[in-house]
Amino acid sequence: MRWHACVSILLIGVGLAPAAWSADRTAVRKKSIREGLLWLLRHQEADGSWAAMEMDARCTAKSPCWPKVFSLSAEPEGAPDEELPRASYYDVGLTGLALLGILGAGIGPDSKVELTDPQSGVKYSPGERLRSGLNWLVSGQQADGSVAPEQFMYCEAIAAAALAEACRQPGGEAWMESAQKSVHFLASAQKDAPDGGGKWGWRYGTPRRHVEQLRAGEVTVAQYTELKHDADTSVTAWCVKALDSAQLAGLDVPQEVLDGASLFLESVLERKRGEYTGRAGYFDVGRAGDLVTGPRDSFVYYPEALSAMAMSARLALDLDPYDPFLVPRPTPSRNDCPRRSTNSRSTTTSGTTARSRSRSTPNGMACGGYAAASGRLGRRACARVWWSCRTRRT
Repeated sequence: MRWHACVSILLIGVGLAPAAWSADRTAVRKKSIREGLLWLLRHQEADGSWAAMEMDARCTAKSPCWPKVFSLSAEPEGAPDEELPRASYYDVGLTGLALLGILGAGIGPDSKVELTDPQSGVKYSPGERLRSGLNWLVSGQQADGSVAPEQFMYCEAIAAAALAEACRQPGGEAWMESAQKSVHFLASAQKDAPDGGGKWGWRYGTPRRHVEQLRAGEVTVAQYTELKHDADTSVTAWCVKALDSAQLAGLDVPQEVLDGASLFLESVLERKRGEYTGRAGYFDVGRAGDLVTGPRDSFVYYPEALSAMAMSARLALDLDPYDPFLVPRPTPSRNDCPRRSTNSRSTTTSGTTARSRSRSTPNGMACGGYAAASGRLGRRACARVWWSCRTRRT
């Protein structure tokens, strides 16, 4: 959907250094970032948030971003369409993503840039809108540091990342205390390692919530025991992203939290004959490369999405960029390039982040999320998604 595409464009824009672009591609990139930034500003609520329930109310009449129906199948002969569901409990995550996109476009709290929307003629002050969004996040923060009412960890991690990234910008000092509280909450939400030897990864729920479920009889003792160690690569990668941003902002991040994340990520990396294959599992190494699905999922799933997230997270944890896991890059075919109709944005942004964090990249940079994971696609495929096909060192 356009929402994810606009945020991806902005996040990708900051991930590639200008040296990687020719003059014409730089112009294309700037135009894309500007259009994505305007889209986000156009869809922001008056209170500073981005709200799923109100998204279509801020669309232009001729080009709504929220379809009335949603195809349940990627194939024309698939299941019939149904009304696209929406809910407000992801608004913290949506707002955090939008703020990360704005920050990634080079807008800080003190920014004096002004933009005029060519569709409506409305003038925007992105710096002011950024501050409004950050203040909305902080207004919902609880004493324990959580921001999302349901303490859903995707939302918590994304909000923490946005607050931490804002702290790195001029004028970001106003959010330091709130960002530190978010870091403390992420640390408290980390699961324990199955062997009892320390910390582990993250999953949707928190240890405190699981205790409440046990006391209320919502889960059995056996289920609670599993939930205590329940973690996945996707949520963990987002939490690592937030903690990395927090460290860069000068916030306090306990080393045991980072060590636990490293241990979990190491546990999901696939090996054959003692060598890494370049694939990562969602819950564990035994299911590396398996299909990951969800309700109403009609997207083409790329196992390399988790590879890109694992790469990005491991690099953020200051592991060696020449780590052997980065060497056996997955080798998708040209037809496996992320397509507009597929859920490839996680691959795209994570792969780009991994690429920009690494000291060197392979020859023939690949499209989309395979920028860090593959490097074996041709110039035509790269040009189609505006990626440089040159080797770059950072």
